[in-house]
Amino acid sequence: MTTTSADLPSLPWAVRVELWDAALEAVRTTLRGGGMREVSTPIRGPEVAIEPWIEPIVAGRGRYLATSPELAMKGLLARGAPSMFQIAHVFRAAEIGAQHSEEFHLIEWYRSPGQLPDVQGDVEAVIEAVFAAVASVLAGDARWDALRQRAAASRPARWRRVKTLDLLGETLGIELAGNEPAEVLLRPLSHVRARAGVGLHEREDAGKHAGGGTPAAPPEPGPEPDPELERLEAWTELFSLWSDLYLDPWL
Repeated sequence: MTTTSADLPSLPWAVRVELWDAALEAVRTTLRGGGMREVSTPIRGPEVAIEPWIEPIVAGRGRYLATSPELAMKGLLARGAPSMFQIAHVFRAAEIGAQHSEEFHLIEWYRSPGQLPDVQGDVEAVIEAVFAAVASVLAGDARWDALRQRAAASRPARWRRVKTLDLLGETLGIELAGNEPAEVLLRPLSHVRARAGVGLHEREDAGKHAGGGTPAAPPEPGPEPDPELERLEAWTELFSLWSDLYLDPWL
């Protein structure tokens, strides 16, 4: 269920705190019941994950606030830690909107050993548990009927497991193998950019004249394009925008 600020004024703070506590307890109970242990890793460190579309927040000289606990938790796994989860405070610059702020909580977990079906089952179990916990808090008070009904309507009636590339093809109308070069992704990128309202500033032609009729200086020569880097950036942008359009509205 997506909850926006429009829903909150009608909810007393006592109810908000109870909802938050119930949701956290549901997550912890579910993941611990699945054999995982809770960990807590630093939120400030000398490095961040390399993500072209995630902007870190500087926190002192050579230090950054964590954009996710991924690096720290994978470090624990490399040292032999068992299956684990964390409800982490994370920070990402400029992520401000009706459903986002620069500081938020992120649930991250790793199964060791584990397979994709195991993690898919975890996702289903966690979401079901949170919906049930929220419904329990809202039950019995007619003032929250509308919100409770929205939650019930948003609750998944069934789960569909589908490969990411298959869903990309289904929603964008193009068959993708996952290794296409950047130029092949121009059409689907144009589609998701337009849907998301993302505009790109075009570079001015070197032959255009600056004010007063003076020819513009030729651009400084840059490094040769790296096809692999261009491919990575194109795929990252496509998945990020596509996720916002086709996955985030449900979440």
